[in-house]
Amino acid sequence: MAKSAAQEKNHNAYDEVPYESFSYPHTQPPALYTAAKLFNMNPPDFKTARVLELGCASGGNILPLALLYPKAKFHGIDLSARQIEDGKNHIKALKIKNLTLEQMDIMKFPADAGEYDYIICHGILSWVPAPVQDKILEILAKHLKPNGLAHLSYNCLPGWRFISALREMMKFHTDRFNDPKDVITQARVFLDFIHDNAGHNQDGYKAIIDTERQNLKNSNDSYLFHDHLEENNKAFYLHEINSRLVAAGLQYVGDTHIPSMYAGNISRDAAAKLGGLSDVVQQEQYLDFLNNRRFRNSIICKAGVAIDRNIRHDAYEDFYLKPLFRPLGGAPDKNAPLAFQRIGADPKFTVATAGAKALFLEMCENNGAPVDGRTIVSRAAKAHKVPEDQVRLDASQNIMRLFLSGYIQMMPDGPDYIQKLSDKPAVFALARHECGLPQTHRVTNMLRDMVSVDAPARIILALADGTRTIKDIAEGFLAAIESRGEHLQEKGQNITDPKRKSAAALEFANAILEKAKENALLVG
Repeated sequence: MAKSAAQEKNHNAYDEVPYESFSYPHTQPPALYTAAKLFNMNPPDFKTARVLELGCASGGNILPLALLYPKAKFHGIDLSARQIEDGKNHIKALKIKNLTLEQMDIMKFPADAGEYDYIICHGILSWVPAPVQDKILEILAKHLKPNGLAHLSYNCLPGWRFISALREMMKFHTDRFNDPKDVITQARVFLDFIHDNAGHNQDGYKAIIDTERQNLKNSNDSYLFHDHLEENNKAFYLHEINSRLVAAGLQYVGDTHIPSMYAGNISRDAAAKLGGLSDVVQQEQYLDFLNNRRFRNSIICKAGVAIDRNIRHDAYEDFYLKPLFRPLGGAPDKNAPLAFQRIGADPKFTVATAGAKALFLEMCENNGAPVDGRTIVSRAAKAHKVPEDQVRLDASQNIMRLFLSGYIQMMPDGPDYIQKLSDKPAVFALARHECGLPQTHRVTNMLRDMVSVDAPARIILALADGTRTIKDIAEGFLAAIESRGEHLQEKGQNITDPKRKSAAALEFANAILEKAKENALLVG
């Protein structure tokens, strides 16, 4: 099929400005599996699954999966030949055997490709023409296994409506430029211009500008260029997506962020009014209206698959639990309520019973590493000397409620990373590889999250391959920076004494590796 001018421009754009390819855990099979199990479905085993990603860029979203689940098979396709070539280089460097990447137009996806347990389509649907959107849904309908699951993300309304006006203005300003670098620069110049000069008495308008300008200031150039300035940029209401799913022989399962589906997170009055709606799509559509939602991560399955969204109060026992909170204050007083605060946010919750305090304090041990839901009750009871029956009662009353409120993350498999610094530390192979890539600012950890790293930390992490002691790593770091004419400093002055330089390098290496341990980057 011949490409249209818009498709050809889109093709060239991704070759000229490759999209930074990262891991997005909420789009991946373990997250889909978790939601499906909570909704009493029978999802495929993600550890042995056959997985397809549409629009995989250079494979950043499936590379960690291929390393962590060697019995599964992964295949990614993307229109950009440059990004596919980059991805193949990563596969070769990491000696991955269960992942293949292929340059392909989605419209030419082969009918004989077979069925997949999981299909990922992240950041594609809103940025392609309508015929390609239809083809994506056709691929999901024809190539998902009977109990398979798909991830489908897209810009959504009403939240994107306000942003689309800014996008149209940026497009008007930048359409006169051909070089992508000029387009990106001018888009930022334009946002600064309207921010600095918007008329008086335009508080609502300026608030929208300020919010999006700050959002884009914190974003990389490829995000601005592709997510905001692509030729195609279509936003959908959830009910519109649902209608298209039904027409394609598919059905909506839920959102990968299950708390966003929970009416208990809005005001009591609003929740009471929406509580009478039995249709999940209608209820979530109203939640989108209330929250001005702008982006969705939907889970899709074939029509006719049974879904029961009544979550069991003891469902936590089937998962590993990662607390997204920390205790407030110092040593807890056994006679006073204990408060916990969500990490990086203001919301907090308070518990008063000995069982609940024991439970949530124990969950926060080991820097908040995921804990086995089957054993957390007995662990908490033993560690804090509280009767196990009391802890179990508090667990059944609180864990799932806090999960639905966004305080706890659930995952189907346990952490394989090391929580104690060894004599010869080893960093996750993918993270070490990423440290050697140009302009790397984030690396992938064993939980498939992205961790920010600066240039000095990248040197340390790259050297931590399990063959070197921490002293060896420190010496290697010192040699690396000095070969570039850089120096360790204390109080703003270069360190010149050889013994002090070595000691300072060792201190720095230890600090970086301790941080790596906390960030789930160590495997040995």
